[in-house]
Amino acid sequence: MSITRRQFIKYLAISGLSTASMITAGRSYPALSSSSDDRQMRIIPSSGERIPAIGLGSWLTFAIDVDDEQELDARTAILRDFLVRGGGVLDSSPMYGVAQEVIGKALRRIDKHDGLFAATKVWTTGNRQGFIQIEESRELWGLDRLDLIQVHNLLDWETHLPTLHAMKQQGDIRYVGVTTSHGRRHDELEHIMRT
Repeated sequence: MSITRRQFIKYLAISGLSTASMITAGRSYPALSSSSDDRQMRIIPSSGERIPAIGLGSWLTFAIDVDDEQELDARTAILRDFLVRGGGVLDSSPMYGVAQEVIGKALRRIDKHDGLFAATKVWTTGNRQGFIQIEESRELWGLDRLDLIQVHNLLDWETHLPTLHAMKQQGDIRYVGVTTSHGRRHDELEHIMRT
């Protein structure tokens, strides 16, 4: 059965709330059982790799009080349900406050998160600060390697892109990207992507 992204997100929101209430009621939740064969997939043109078509952003949703166990349980339930229901791309940024820390805590609570495509960003200036921020992100997520790191809102992209490409070549990350949420910078984004 094929569903649209809109239907998936609507279902995820509904099921996330019910799952969160199940956890806070002290009930257990089944282990992940979704395989990549069950998911809607898209192909990354540069590599031919298939990744889940459904992604989840962490801005606001995962920006909670990290010491509030009930809120953390709810976010863990949302993330678990997202993965079980066929989602796979999880996106964050240091710009999103404590979202990466919450993601890391939630992932540690989930027994299995195979198929997760971990995407985050670098959002600072300077080569050293960029490297430190990337390492902090990896540690917060609790993963050995992140799949995608993007230069967030093109901040100091001239410095970060060479670093990210070197990290990719060394196998520390798998993909490199750039982002902008500012319409006035789309021409610059297109220029970077072409060159």
